[in-house]
Amino acid sequence: MTGSQRFWDLALFDWDGTLFNSLALYYNSTKSIFEHFKLRPPSLEQYRTEISANYMEDFYWKNGVPRDISADELNRIRLEYFKQCGQKTRLHRWSRNVLFACFAAKIPIIIVSAETASVINQRLSKFNIAIFIREVIGDICGNKLSALKNVLKTTGTDPARTFLAEDSCDGIEAAHQVNIKSVGCTYGFHSPERIIATRPTFVVDTPRKIIGIIKHGRIF
Repeated sequence: MTGSQRFWDLALFDWDGTLFNSLALYYNSTKSIFEHFKLRPPSLEQYRTEISANYMEDFYWKNGVPRDISADELNRIRLEYFKQCGQKTRLHRWSRNVLFACFAAKIPIIIVSAETASVINQRLSKFNIAIFIREVIGDICGNKLSALKNVLKTTGTDPARTFLAEDSCDGIEAAHQVNIKSVGCTYGFHSPERIIATRPTFVVDTPRKIIGIIKHGRIF
């Protein structure tokens, strides 16, 4: 920021992959699902290329998981893996600094995520960053468009002064639809090629670069 200038009135963040360094955790839990059905797991590169909000159709069924298997059944396998192996997963390096930069600039932070809100809140407490977060909107199924519309309506924030930091194409495309500025994070779940193809307002390959966007309105 220059002097007292503030570039943003609201900061929205995805959680998994964007702030929380959980790509390896989710990919390995996905491998456990395929192994459960005695299927060869897709590679990490394939996972990052194909996974989407419509994950049953675009990824699991496409790669051989039986179509009569529900998302709830897959989640039970995934959560069992999380219980066994998820305790060591941490924030991305610089995520805390990113949140503090918003907090110091008095920019409210809302997390918008497909992850269960209670799980995110537990992790915010674990990492001592709950103080930075105004609200957690979790349990989002599919595209985030409705959630983003509701956030803008309830906060009354100008979309042009709002940004969403996101590591999925679905989230970036939803931001475009409501004219929110998007920060495409190429280090998360979707491959850099997919993120760039969605034409986000900003493209970053590390959370550290988001700090420049917060403070200066651009990558600095």
